[in-house]
Amino acid sequence: MEEPTIRPLHAGNAEALFRFYQGLSPETAGFYEPYTGLTLEKMEAVVAQAVSGRDFAPVLVAASGEIVGHAFLADVSTAEPTLGIGLADEWQNRGYGPRLVGEVLTEADARAEVQAVVLTVNKQNARALRLYRKLGFIIYGECDHREPGDSFRMRRTRAGLAADARGESSGDCAG
Repeated sequence: MEEPTIRPLHAGNAEALFRFYQGLSPETAGFYEPYTGLTLEKMEAVVAQAVSGRDFAPVLVAASGEIVGHAFLADVSTAEPTLGIGLADEWQNRGYGPRLVGEVLTEADARAEVQAVVLTVNKQNARALRLYRKLGFIIYGECDHREPGDSFRMRRTRAGLAADARGESSGDCAG
């Protein structure tokens, strides 16, 4: 299998991104579902936000041209943008998740306005928890995604800064 490439999400990628999300297994979709009510129109809006610079959104693209991974840093010009990442099942456990997250964190660290990167992760997603901890994310609270208290809120402060100790947070995962 040829090595996939990482590149920015481009104008015209909405259909490919839509197919990516439609193709996720129920288990993967259960752990990674940043967009509810998946529609082509919603994916067009996601692409538009990336193209405009509001979000930073690298994708993992197979040699066939198919999008097989998508990461994003939403609201990249804020002090605490939100990170999300998903990979098609057959591309998991092959080192591409850390590479995509690395692209996003490199972008975040290059922006003076970004003080921390935040995310939510399902408590049952052991692989993601291991990766995020390895990359310097700390748990700072819980939130409700599908069920009460099923997810952690995590934060990674700027490279080289002391760990953030703002305290606990709970409730809805949306912020």
